Amino acid sequence: MTIKTIIKLIILLPFLTNITCCAQNSSKIAGQYKLQGSAMIINPDNTFLIVAYGTVVKGTVEFQDTIVKLIPYKPKVPFVLYGRKNQSKVSGNTIMFQSFNEAQTLINYDENNKSLQKMKHVFNLDANCIDYPNVLNNFNNNAKFYFAIKDQKEVYEFENNQGFNDFIVLYLPEKNKISALYFMLNKEKNAIMYDGKEISKEENLIKEADIKQIMGMYDRVFSESENYYCNPAYNFFEEKGIDLSQYKKEKYKDEYYFVNKYNDRGDKNEYQNIGIIYEYKKVNPKILVDKTYSLDTNSVFNFNCKE
Repeated sequence: MTIKTIIKLIILLPFLTNITCCAQNSSKIAGQYKLQGSAMIINPDNTFLIVAYGTVVKGTVEFQDTIVKLIPYKPKVPFVLYGRKNQSKVSGNTIMFQSFNEAQTLINYDENNKSLQKMKHVFNLDANCIDYPNVLNNFNNNAKFYFAIKDQKEVYEFENNQGFNDFIVLYLPEKNKISALYFMLNKEKNAIMYDGKEISKEENLIKEADIKQIMGMYDRVFSESENYYCNPAYNFFEEKGIDLSQYKKEKYKDEYYFVNKYNDRGDKNEYQNIGIIYEYKKVNPKILVDKTYSLDTNSVFNFNCKE
């Protein structure tokens, strides 16, 4: 490294340090703001939340000198598969599908499907009056599952190395078409400006308890966590979540679950039952690109009703 290069780096160092500092910390502008009929919450940890009627947008905050950039969350992959072992099931498996009616989703769950040859629609194209939950009692013992969206080049291959036979699979729809929101930063006042006007912080636009509830609901619908918790009727209790400190772990062979310390198990088919909670573990996919396959004209589920 030459002397000239070292001098340039010394000159630039305070400037680069200042940008890095700003990029790592949104605490100076953290707070709640009213933005065009929406409530915008900027957190100190470089995350944000925008809440409007029927809409929730979550994402990260980035700084580029005097520009504040709000980048909406985008799922890493559109499908998330969770599995567990159910000792009472002798053969085959069960699969619960969540939000698969949001797009033309495809699946292959054939037995001995080490290579992908064909796929079928999860729902019929004109599906309406859709029930919840949508559970497939599958007679196959699957080593692999394949999921895709029609007319997209990616296929998502999930390998069942753990011997799971009870599955939940989520489709994560990309509903937020906003690429990013931009604000100007007034460094002297630690304020942000939108459309040439400074936006003032508002007190208690949304209560902390309500924010926690909204985030709990959001994180369950767009779950990418390592574990998924719900009762046997597939209620994940989105409004209040699940407090596992109220449960004790029970194990039978390779299966385990959590039993409420203060309530009996009750009827496991009851949607509001809090007596028993299952833990599903995430199965990570392999992404296949430009995979060719034939398309079956049938679908896994068929829902039609007259208006």
